[in-house]
Amino acid sequence: MSDEKKVEQKGSQARDFFLTGLNRFKQEVVEINQDGKALKVLIKEPSARQRGEIFKAATKIKKSGDAEIDHAELQVWAVISCAYDAETGEALFEPAHHDVLLSLPTSVFDLLAKPAIAMLGENPEEVAGN
Repeated sequence: MSDEKKVEQKGSQARDFFLTGLNRFKQEVVEINQDGKALKVLIKEPSARQRGEIFKAATKIKKSGDAEIDHAELQVWAVISCAYDAETGEALFEPAHHDVLLSLPTSVFDLLAKPAIAMLGENPEEVAGN
């Protein structure tokens, strides 16, 4: 087999790995005990497009023109985008829940915000350059 053919096959395998990755989203079930009953929430990794939308929604432009990540917004949009009912698979929240989620005590909100942020796969501070 020629070296050119070997390179072509390797490139094809690498390309195939990425183009067939739609079934490799990370997921985590978060169990929350409520009055002795376990509530289960599925936190799903967002797609690259969804992650971009989350960062866009959380980015504020300062008067200087520099972009800055609003961490509360980042967390709430991550929860809205990544939290699903573990039993039905339906989205747990929608954009209309934004203000209510931001009003929650951090001890409650963080039960979903921390794993949702972890699913973004990036350090928001590094992305924002803050």
